[in-house]
Amino acid sequence: MTEQTPAEARHCGKCGGRSAEGFVLDMGYGEYKPARWHEGAPTTGWTGNVKYDKKALKPLRAFRCERCHLVEFYAD
Repeated sequence: MTEQTPAEARHCGKCGGRSAEGFVLDMGYGEYKPARWHEGAPTTGWTGNVKYDKKALKPLRAFRCERCHLVEFYAD
């Protein structure tokens, strides 16, 4: 994954409180990575695994409001 830009000063879209940047952890078979976003509804193959296009994956940034705890996600 490419290096992220520094955290920006963000404010909550719900209450206007200060938001802290974080990430959603994606865990699987001994790997721990930040989650990524893919456009469209998930479809599965015959094995039950989700089909996806690696080129379509976007880094996912998360911001959590310190006042109301709302979490907002942004796909860069």
